[in-house]
Amino acid sequence: MRLVDVPFDHGSPRRGTGCGPDAILAAGGERALGAGGLHVLRSTVGLDPSVDLPGTEIARTFAVNRALARLVREAAVAGETPIVLAGNCNSCLGTVAGTRENVDSVVWFDSHPDIDTPETSTSGFFGGMALAALTGACWQALCASVPGFRPVAPDRVTLVGTRHISAVEDEAIIRTRISRVDATALDGQADGGAGVYLHIDLDVLDPAVAPANPWAPADGLTPDELVEAVGSVCSGQHVAAAALTAYDPTGDPSAVVAATAIRVLTVLGEELG
Repeated sequence: MRLVDVPFDHGSPRRGTGCGPDAILAAGGERALGAGGLHVLRSTVGLDPSVDLPGTEIARTFAVNRALARLVREAAVAGETPIVLAGNCNSCLGTVAGTRENVDSVVWFDSHPDIDTPETSTSGFFGGMALAALTGACWQALCASVPGFRPVAPDRVTLVGTRHISAVEDEAIIRTRISRVDATALDGQADGGAGVYLHIDLDVLDPAVAPANPWAPADGLTPDELVEAVGSVCSGQHVAAAALTAYDPTGDPSAVVAATAIRVLTVLGEELG
């Protein structure tokens, strides 16, 4: 397996959620992933802000994704399963691009659907456009700059634990035939596709129990529910790549989210190993 850490928050190194990968690694992430007995290699997306990163947030984010796609591609070619620890959900672009021949569906754990576009967003938050970009609804020119990127068909996407949905996003979900499933209803049955990208935004967790970041709405999954649901996906589907994202450790003084991430990585190591 290849553990790839992406310590960036929208192109800025090690701030906010960009500190999440380091916190998960410090809690034992690499060891947890090796629980299944397979050797775990590790790579880090390392870019020099003064040389490699452009001046705007969006341009920097895509520069990070281009570097991530190359590392993930290297892992996939070597026959390794890439597991990504990233600051933002936008990392899905580089992760899926690097494994594109092996991925034709997405299971998206997130409290938000992330399907706003520049035309529909009222906040301008680029992270809220991650899944829209992955499914080809926006940022096509910049997505094309990520090596290997091809959009995933929206009807091959399943949202899990998503609960903060605007009217515009709800309309887009219905129109594009994105599926929504309760975490307890996942049956783990394969559908005959090439493989799934398993995306876990840790704000799918209930912030009253496990506060992943400042944007996590109430009434999310418990740590036990998330771990069980991830196991259900892994038990019946071919997970070609997975990612844990969007963890800001400064809002989690008891490190409950980090501990939950370790449990998730242990499941991934055991099931995929």
